[in-house]
Amino acid sequence: FGGGRGTRFRDPDMGPVWAVASMVSRDVQLFGTDPEGHPDQAWREVGTLRGPDSGSLFLASHPASKHLWMDTPLAADPESAQQVAVFDIGHLDKGFRRLPVARWAGLEGGPQRVLQPTYDASGSEVWLTVWNPQNLGAAVVVVDDATLEPRAVIRDAALTTPTRIYSVAALRRAVAPQTP
Repeated sequence: FGGGRGTRFRDPDMGPVWAVASMVSRDVQLFGTDPEGHPDQAWREVGTLRGPDSGSLFLASHPASKHLWMDTPLAADPESAQQVAVFDIGHLDKGFRRLPVARWAGLEGGPQRVLQPTYDASGSEVWLTVWNPQNLGAAVVVVDDATLEPRAVIRDAALTTPTRIYSVAALRRAVAPQTP
């Protein structure tokens, strides 16, 4: 349920859907994936969400969460590249909330591109990488999925341009989080 080119979740009206973002558009397409429960919507586009900007690489959701997370690290606008958008799955028509993840990381200088929202196994935390050039420092910001507030920031000299979190548990063991 970590970030990837798309993610799946259960929409209250459309049932199970697959969401896919784009690098060249701010749109997130929703495709129906339930041929038995929603045969009229299965395997076709059933909706479009308007994201904050183009340049998305990863979306994330989790069965225990009510959120859909969208990064935009390739956005031309630096502010968009340094934030993440969070949609409430129960109210997708209300748009998204931006979270200032790069600011929470507390790094000095650089593009500080925020990417790859990845859930922990329980769905209670989302871990986001803050990418920077090798000499400017990088970070991982841990966000509480219920409150959308930062829980911890991981900064370490060994953490260089983090490009993927494959195991939140392994990273948690490797580096002791610092609170923001």
